[in-house]
Amino acid sequence: MISLSKYRKINVGMLGGGINSSVGRCHVTASRMDGKINIIAGCFSRDEKINKDTATYYQIEQKSCFETLEQMLEEMGNSIEAVIIATPIDQHFEQINTILEAGKIIICDKPLVSNIEQIDNLRDRVDFKSNMIIPIYNYTAYPLVREMKSLI
Repeated sequence: MISLSKYRKINVGMLGGGINSSVGRCHVTASRMDGKINIIAGCFSRDEKINKDTATYYQIEQKSCFETLEQMLEEMGNSIEAVIIATPIDQHFEQINTILEAGKIIICDKPLVSNIEQIDNLRDRVDFKSNMIIPIYNYTAYPLVREMKSLI
């Protein structure tokens, strides 16, 4: 069973979200705000230069910057517990399947997939006791939301 502790950081890899995309910087900033996520690897772009430049910008070691999702999952092994998906929506379903097969937690930009058939497929295969798919919304990084949380 996958367990997320509120007392430690989880190590994640990031798919997509290169420095040439606005969504990548938003997700990295939001994930770092609460101090619970440690991005230690990535496959940020299909463009080799942007991929490497993004790793440098996010302060990820070049040896932890990969050309493909599969390569990142294989080479990082148990070092990463989850993968953040910040790619175009039409790529999510295939990427979610690959990450599920690797037994990692999935943290995916919204919307999760492109159509109802893909949701039905995932619902039939995902046992939420042993694996997690977490759709994310950057609202947690909004100052007003953070203020409301502190008040509550």
